[in-house]
This record gives sequence, C-alpha cells and structure tokens, in this order.
Amino acid sequence: VFLLIVLLNAVMTYYTYFKDYEGDRIAGKRTFIVRYGMDKARKAGIIGAFIPMAAFILFMALGWLPGNELKISLLFALCAAFAVSLQIWTALLFYRRPTGDQAYTNLAMGIRACVSGQIALIALMNGVLAVCLLIASYSLIGMLFGLHRDAKA
Repeated sequence: VFLLIVLLNAVMTYYTYFKDYEGDRIAGKRTFIVRYGMDKARKAGIIGAFIPMAAFILFMALGWLPGNELKISLLFALCAAFAVSLQIWTALLFYRRPTGDQAYTNLAMGIRACVSGQIALIALMNGVLAVCLLIASYSLIGMLFGLHRDAKA
C-alpha cells in the first residue's frame, strides 16, 4: 500500500512542475518538463494518470496486497472509480492547458485526484469512513484553493 501512496503522490507532484515551466527553464533547472519539452511532458502526464491503477492491479495479481484480508466492496469500487476518473481528468486538464493561470486551477483537481486515490485505499478497510473522507476532502480542497484566487500568489 505504501508503494501505491508513493505513486499517487509522485503523479500529483509531477503535475505541479507544469506551472513552474517558464521559471524552471529560465533558471536552468532540469525537470522532466524542461528537459523533454512541453509536448512530451503533456503526453507523459496522460500516461502517468494510469500508473497508480495499473500498479494496484499488478500488486493484486502478484499477491503483494493481502487480498483475503481486503474488502473489495461496492464502496471501494465507487471510491476507486472516482479516483481514477479524477486522475484521468487531471491529466486531460494539464494536457489542454499546462501553464498559466489555468495550471493553478488544474492543481486543485490534481490534489483531489491524489487524495481520492488514497481514500480508495482506505475504503479497502472501511468503506463508510472512506466515503465520509471523500466528501470532506473534496470540499475542503476546494475551499483551500478558493482562498487564493491569484494564481501567482
């Protein structure tokens, strides 16, 4: 489960580099986006959206997750489907508008996707708690990003 959390956070962190592209390029930083260019980075973001889901399926198939102890319930399926849809939506948002003011708004969706993926893992143990966390976190992330309407802030 730790590896899945690391993957979710790595994908979300990857998207944060888009909004800093111009500054990183001018400063000579060698991020993936600066090194390979915006077009390849946008395509890599689309592929990255599927990595956590593919890893979960692979880990289950390899027996790395204790399948007999986990509850693959309807609430898990709903939370997981929501998380995957947010991950794909985030990738599409960054593909369409990777920089500028829109990148700041896209980050809110990226954070929601990351948190939703972690909540889906919680749903394996406690589905009701996961749904409560999903509702609360989605709203609270929106409120936090609403505090700073200025994308440059």
